[in-house]
Amino acid sequence: MSASQSIRSGLIAALSTLLGMSLALSASAQSVATVPVGAITLTIGAASSASSPKYTYLNLPLLNDATYTSKVSAVSSNTITLSVGVSGTYNSTNPHLLRIDTGSNKGTYFTISSNSGSQLTVVNSGMDLSQVIPITGSEGPAVSIIPADTLNSFFGNLVLGGSSASAADQVWVWLPATGQYAKYYYNTLNSRWQEITFQTPSNNTVLRPDSGIVYMRRATQSLDITMTGVVPATQVRPHVRASGYTLASGGFPVNQTLLNMGLHTNVEWIKGTSASATDQVWVWQAGSGQYAKYYYNSNNSRWQEVVFNTNSNSVSIPSGTAFFIKRASATGSSNSLMSIEAPYTL
Repeated sequence: MSASQSIRSGLIAALSTLLGMSLALSASAQSVATVPVGAITLTIGAASSASSPKYTYLNLPLLNDATYTSKVSAVSSNTITLSVGVSGTYNSTNPHLLRIDTGSNKGTYFTISSNSGSQLTVVNSGMDLSQVIPITGSEGPAVSIIPADTLNSFFGNLVLGGSSASAADQVWVWLPATGQYAKYYYNTLNSRWQEITFQTPSNNTVLRPDSGIVYMRRATQSLDITMTGVVPATQVRPHVRASGYTLASGGFPVNQTLLNMGLHTNVEWIKGTSASATDQVWVWQAGSGQYAKYYYNSNNSRWQEVVFNTNSNSVSIPSGTAFFIKRASATGSSNSLMSIEAPYTL
C-alpha cells in the first residue's frame, strides 16, 4: 500500500515534457527546444517494522523557478556582489539558492545565508569563491536566485512523525562542508521539523539540488512523493570533499549511466588500475542493504565493479537517487567542484 503525497503548492500548469519518462532510457544526450517543466515520483520504501527502518537515498532533481537573474560584479571568499540591487531579504527564514549560470563553473549552487542589498553572503562549503567565480574586468558570470526546497516545503507533515525521533521517520541531510549528516524528524507535539540532538526548529532547513539526503522510514507503508518543477538546463557541479565521502546528487530527472555521467572526465577524478588507489562511486542497494561500488579503470578505459572488475559502463543510477563519491586520497585542503554532465541539451 502506498501513501501518495503531492509536494509543492500546485502543479506547474504546463507539464510539457515528463523527462522522467521520455529520457530515462536514453544513453545519449537528447535535445529539446525550451527548458521544460515536469514531474517525477520519488518512492520511499516501507520498513519491515518500526524497529527495522528502511533507508532510501534521495536527491531533488527539479528546481523552483528563478526569481532573480543578474551578473556578478565582485566576489570575496564567501560573498558575491551582483551588478543590480536585489529587492528582498534572503536568510534562514526565507531560504534561497544562488546558481552560477554561465562560465566554467556553471551549474554550481550555493545556499544564501544573508544579503545586504546586492551583496550576498553564501555557504561556500570550504571553497574560496574568488577561485570559483572568476571576474573578467568588472563583469563575472550570470547567476540566478532560486527559492530553495526545505524540509517543510518538500515533506510537510505527511511523513510519519512522533513525539521523539525514536518514534518517527528521519531525514538525514548531507553537509558538504563538514562531511556529516544533520538529522531531523517531524515533532507532532510541536507541529514542526526539529533537529534530533538539540530539538531546534528546522522547518526551513534547505534541501540542496546538488547534494543527497537519506530518508529513514519507520512506517510500514511506502511513501510516493510527486515532485514538480523546472528541469536543470546545464551541467551540475556538486561540492565534493577533498578526502573521504560526499553524498552527491546526479542532478537530473532521468536515469544516468556511470559512463554518461562523466565523473571520470573531471581533472580531479583519480583513475587507476586497481580500486584501492582510485576514486569510487558507491550506490546504495536497498534490497540487499549494501553498497555497490565502482571505480574507473584507466588501463581498460571503463567503469568496473570493485570486487569482480566487471564492465560497469552501463550501470544505471536511477533518477532521484543519491550516491556517495569516495575520494582515494586528499587532493588539497579545500573542497572542489566536479561536473556531472547533463544527459540532454536545451
